[in-house]
Order: sequence, then structure tokens, then C-alpha cells
Amino acid sequence: MAPKALATKKKAVAKVKNSTLKEKKYKVTKQRGKTAIVRAYSDPEAYAQRRQKEKPPPGGWPTPPAHWPAGVRVHVGRPVFWIPEGWGHGIKTTCVTRLDAFVSPEGKMYYHRCSVEEVIGRKLGPDDNLASAKNWARQQVLEGKDWRGK
Repeated sequence: MAPKALATKKKAVAKVKNSTLKEKKYKVTKQRGKTAIVRAYSDPEAYAQRRQKEKPPPGGWPTPPAHWPAGVRVHVGRPVFWIPEGWGHGIKTTCVTRLDAFVSPEGKMYYHRCSVEEVIGRKLGPDDNLASAKNWARQQVLEGKDWRGK
């Protein structure tokens, strides 16, 4: 390492050591066997606004399909591009904050894309169409695998 670069590196390290930034210390609470960080909010108006109940669209909320679990309403916003055919996109109504839920054709609910991909058994993406499905099937056959990849 060149002497000039070494001096610059030493200065950077010295700045970090002498920094006035301190590590944030949060209060931690344990309730019902779960640990949570207690963080004070700085804007009470924004906090209250985030927790207001959503106003229904004109005509009211759409009725969820019969196989959907209780406590989930139909998502009326822009749909996610990666959701598989036959799956539903909803919003959990029993949660204080807005929580997306993805409902399988069997009526099971998942909260994350990675969970849906695990159940489906493949990656979901923007090219999730018939042509890419054919290419995937062709690749599986060439490798001697079944639809589960085994």
C-alpha cells in the first residue's frame, strides 16, 4: 500500500473512532414470550394518520371468495405482477398496520413472496408466462427431473 493511501486510511479510521455518533440504545420489552423494541415516535400526527381505518372504495369493499380465511379483505389497489394464477391478494384486517396477504387456491394465507415461491416450488418473476414455463419444463426434462426439480 502506498504511503499516501495508508495515511488516508489512518485518517478515516481516526475519524470513525473520534466520531460523535453513538450507537443507538433502545429499550427492549418482553411480552407474551416475544421481544420488542420500544422506540418513541417523533410525529404524533403522522403516527395517528397511519393508524386510521381505511375508507372503503365507492360501492364498498368487494366480498372475498368463500375459501379465503376470516380477517382478510380483497386488495383493491394495483395488483402485484408476480402473483400466480388462481392466487388472491388481500389485506389482513386484524392487524393494526396494513399487512399484505396472499391467499392460495386452497385458502391458506402467506405474507411474503418468498413463502409463496416456497409453496409453489419455483421462483416467480416478471417473465412468469407460458413461454418461460415451457423453457423451464424443457430444461427439467433434459436434466431428468420432475416438476418439483428432483
